[in-house]
Amino acid sequence: MKLGISSIASSSSGNSYLISDGKTHLILDAGVSCKKILGTIESYGIDKSSVSGIFVTHEHLDHVKSISTLSGKLENSKVFTSKGTAFSCEKFEKIPERKIEYLKSQDRLMSGGISIKAFSLSHDASEPLGFSFASEDTKITVVTDTGIVTDEIFEEIKTSDVVVMEANHEVNILQYGPYPYQLKRRILSDKGHLSNVSAGEIITNAIEARKSSGMGKMKILLAHLSTTNNTPDQARLTVSNILEENGIHEGKDFALGVALKDRISAMIYG
Repeated sequence: MKLGISSIASSSSGNSYLISDGKTHLILDAGVSCKKILGTIESYGIDKSSVSGIFVTHEHLDHVKSISTLSGKLENSKVFTSKGTAFSCEKFEKIPERKIEYLKSQDRLMSGGISIKAFSLSHDASEPLGFSFASEDTKITVVTDTGIVTDEIFEEIKTSDVVVMEANHEVNILQYGPYPYQLKRRILSDKGHLSNVSAGEIITNAIEARKSSGMGKMKILLAHLSTTNNTPDQARLTVSNILEENGIHEGKDFALGVALKDRISAMIYG
């Protein structure tokens, strides 16, 4: 079976993903209830004892809400994260040291038949990491919670068949919305979150790079949408318009979906 990813939940309120190749099963982030994550695993017919790893991007609550409980329930899973994340989050104090493996940017490891690579994000957290997952001829990269896309991040995106890409806010909605000024500045900063426009521009550049290298269609899942400053329809419209304006066509060059706050997505395969 090909490598795939399913969004368990994705928004500023909570984030979690299931990555599976049919034999090896991994969880990325635990920002929603343990019950919901375990229910998703079960709905895919996966025995929780066969989940071998939980990867954590950073210490903000919408990514670690149930990490200590989930680690206890998934008895055969190690927790992979950076030292900065673990040492700045009290939830990790409840996880036995033997179950935690520390990673830094550019580290690689294998879990079953899945290769995992860590890379740095630009976010106001302690040593945040993004992750790419690869198996045979498929690569999946998850990029959320970053204010900018560095060359390091872009290298992962352009070589991936499936990209989960942050489209956190529509700038005009954020600027004229109810958030305090300082919070708006944080979100718009280089250590904040990517806008719909930024996501569209980055994906455009990545697909153009793929086409020049003879690579195939990219599947994109827009993620980590703000409930206050974005909507699924707005994110899709902004990103697809930017792509079409640059001569990149849905169906031919890309497939586009949106991860929803309260709904498990279908498994997306490379």
